[in-house]
Formats: sequence, structure tokens, C-alpha cells
Amino acid sequence: MFLFSSFIDLCLLFNLLRKRTIYVKFFYFFYSDLKSDFNLYANESCVFMASCILPCSFQGGSDVVIQWFQLEAGILVHSFFYNKDQLTQQDQRFRNRTSLFTDQISGGNASLQLTGLQVQDQGRYKCYTSSNREKHISFINLRVDGEKHIGKVDLQQVGNRITCSSERIYPEPELTWSTSPPSTLVSRQKINLQLF
Repeated sequence: MFLFSSFIDLCLLFNLLRKRTIYVKFFYFFYSDLKSDFNLYANESCVFMASCILPCSFQGGSDVVIQWFQLEAGILVHSFFYNKDQLTQQDQRFRNRTSLFTDQISGGNASLQLTGLQVQDQGRYKCYTSSNREKHISFINLRVDGEKHIGKVDLQQVGNRITCSSERIYPEPELTWSTSPPSTLVSRQKINLQLF
């Protein structure tokens, strides 16, 4: 089977063959089937450390196989076949953080729930599904956003050193320092920002 990169490539081929009517009809059916089996990237945006659902659907059926991959790292995120999760080859980064909606798989839901979202989770994902009815591939671009608010902030003073700390902040916060009453002296010391 030939895969064509664009509609124009196919038109050029058909023009060369000079049997336009027959081949255009073939192209219409071929391209519409190809288009339904192969989707372009969808975009998802989720919050750092929260749960995130990466959508994926197919026609459903029996003998279902579902595989999720993170493309940049080239790793297996989640695998399902023989009617159960198959996680022995799952990458360690995703251990105990992924799940499918198993009660909805027969109806065509192959969406992946990812918990405890990390910065490293950002990137492109591929969802491959196969059943007795069809094979389907879809792609998701996942963006990890920062928290909408900063939770508890702890201040600790030891001598002339003040430590300010908080958790679950992404992206890197902007820090400013001021004194009361305001000082006209410019501090020669830098503010240290340590991210853990």
C-alpha cells in the first residue's frame, strides 16, 4: 500500500495515469478511510501535579489492544490487551500513575488518565488501538501548566539568613525582595533560587 504525503501528490500521480474519473473515485474512498484511521495532533493542557486525561477513541469491538507511547522519549506509557492492563514493559516514570477507563473500552474509549503530572510528562503522545473492527492511531500534544495559585509559604530565619519555601510551584516563580521602611541602599547580595 502506498502512503501519500498530500492530496497534491495523489493528484499528480492520477494526472500521470490519465484515467482521472476512475482514480479520483478511488482516491475519494481511499483518502476518506485513511483520514478516519489517522488523526493529526490534538492539544491538551493540564496542571502540574494534578490528574490529566489524554483523550483517545476508536470504534470499539472485541480483541482490543491499546498502547500509549511518549514519542520524544520513545517509551511505553501504558499497554492493554487480553482484556487487562499489561504493564511489565511500562517505563518506570509512569509506574502507578496511569490508568484506562476499563469499563468503557468496549464502547471505544481508550483515553489515558495520568496522575501526579510532572514537567517531564510534557510532549507528544501516540495512542494506538486495534480491535476486530479497525486499527487506529491518534496523537496528543500535552502541555504542563503551572499551578493557578501558590499554596502555603514557609518562612524561616536563622541569624541574618531568611529561607522562604513552598511546594508544587511550576513554572519557576519570580521572586522580589523589599524592606519596610523602603531602603535606598541597593543590596549587593543575590537572591538564591533553588528548585527541588
